[in-house]
Amino acid sequence: MSFADTSQTQFSFVPETTLGTTPASPAWQKFRITSESLIYNISNTTSSEIRPDADVSDLIQTGASAEGDFSFELSYGTEFDTLFEHALRGAFASSRLDAGTARKSLSFEKKFEVGSPDEFLRFEGCRISSLDLSITSNSVITGTASIMGLSSSVATSEETGATYTDGNAKDVMAAPDVASITVGDTSGTIYFTDLSFSVNNNVGAQNAVGSLNAVGIRYGLREVTGKMTAYFDALAQQIYDDFVAGTEASLSFDATDGTNTYTFHFPRIKYQSGQVVAGGNSQDVFAEITWQGLFDSAEGTSVYIEN
Repeated sequence: MSFADTSQTQFSFVPETTLGTTPASPAWQKFRITSESLIYNISNTTSSEIRPDADVSDLIQTGASAEGDFSFELSYGTEFDTLFEHALRGAFASSRLDAGTARKSLSFEKKFEVGSPDEFLRFEGCRISSLDLSITSNSVITGTASIMGLSSSVATSEETGATYTDGNAKDVMAAPDVASITVGDTSGTIYFTDLSFSVNNNVGAQNAVGSLNAVGIRYGLREVTGKMTAYFDALAQQIYDDFVAGTEASLSFDATDGTNTYTFHFPRIKYQSGQVVAGGNSQDVFAEITWQGLFDSAEGTSVYIEN
């Protein structure tokens, strides 16, 4: 008997034209992940029937949806372009992706090697609920995407006409590969130990009588938030001053593999919280700041990415 091994898991996705329908002869795009937790979550209700034998008479399936996360290390490739487009609900045009209101969905597939035949778990009608990206000193750039979907299916073979494109083979980007960070009107170099942001689409399952699975996945308010941690000096003080004064700022930073670059822009932000504390002896002092992205009328978006 051959058991599945996580180190041989194949993870892929394909854009859908119709929500909940995997395209015919799907062109699956393999994606480089570090972990995943996509599941088919079924809600069960225990029968309330009163019986003379004091036993439970039934457990009834009352609802279901696909949900979970997948994590990755950032590299440059068309699969990441697709991920960013679905997270921001837009499309790259002239190497720029603005946040939009397009209704996009994906089908996901997990292939587990268990000998012959292999096992395929598929998740249909999935929308990106949130996307998080984190840059920490002495580390690779990591991210996590959360999804919510309509349904799931199981198979022991590839779909008819299916093709698979390998994930990009480019270098993983790391903290030293961030070549430029610009914050508001500060001049000079601010030394950060942590930069992160999150785009939350606040998606939700739409359930209806007559269907076990959700019949739709709605989009909600897009919330763009982030956090930055910097060694405290006169330059970091300017950021803290803007927090205290409620002054608007902007943020942009890039990540490169030496040849290819993603640049993340947040043209209008306000700081939500800020603290500068001495935690104890023999420690560095840091400015820890959280921020909220806001719609910028000049750029026409709260966030955009260039590639």
